[in-house]
Amino acid sequence: MSEVLQFIFQGGRIVNKTLAATVMNVPPKITVPAGKRWLIMGFCVDVVSSATVGNRQIGLSINDGDTDYPVQTIICDQLQAASLTRSYRSTAGATPEDAVTLGIVITLACPLNIILEAGDYLQVYDVSNISNTGDTAKVRVLRVLEVDVS
Repeated sequence: MSEVLQFIFQGGRIVNKTLAATVMNVPPKITVPAGKRWLIMGFCVDVVSSATVGNRQIGLSINDGDTDYPVQTIICDQLQAASLTRSYRSTAGATPEDAVTLGIVITLACPLNIILEAGDYLQVYDVSNISNTGDTAKVRVLRVLEVDVS
């Protein structure tokens, strides 16, 4: 994980986080570091499906780090067939689009005011579990308002 962009303002900073492409059998996740608190502002996740036949349904879960319990789940209405690359994007308050935009971009709804504490994490997964050893996901950008917690 790396910080690619950072704006600092009173009370916190807007930070972009990234995560390299990961095979879906180990669902990619980004964890809030110790001493930090995040407010999710938006994200972009690229999913590359393998040649294994089947329609994937991509989900994003926001999990409590202490219990691994998903406190919020976002499931995409659009399905992703075999051998395709799709980019799933959202900003806080976005509503889902009815169709794939430009053939590759899908907008997901992102709830407002989700605050994650240290240890909480976001995880990308295939609800359909079609080819978790062949499909990959890459978190290109997770934009958060990051606040230091004393």
